[in-house]
Amino acid sequence: STHSDISLLTPLAAVAVLEALEEMTGDNFSIKWVNDIYRDSRKVCGILTGWPECFLKNILLKFYYSFLF
Repeated sequence: STHSDISLLTPLAAVAVLEALEEMTGDNFSIKWVNDIYRDSRKVCGILTGWPECFLKNILLKFYYSFLF
């Protein structure tokens, strides 16, 4: 794997999480700064990847009462 392949990990993970959230909730989400997922103006997810570990380290979902219901 090259460094350029690794640099795609974060945006690819963001797209996967965004699509999963939209499918699960029926709501619209957006990606900001490559690694943050927003619903309206609220951040609901942050994605952290590691270098040189070359793997997805953490996907943190913040669930708010208004997000769940």
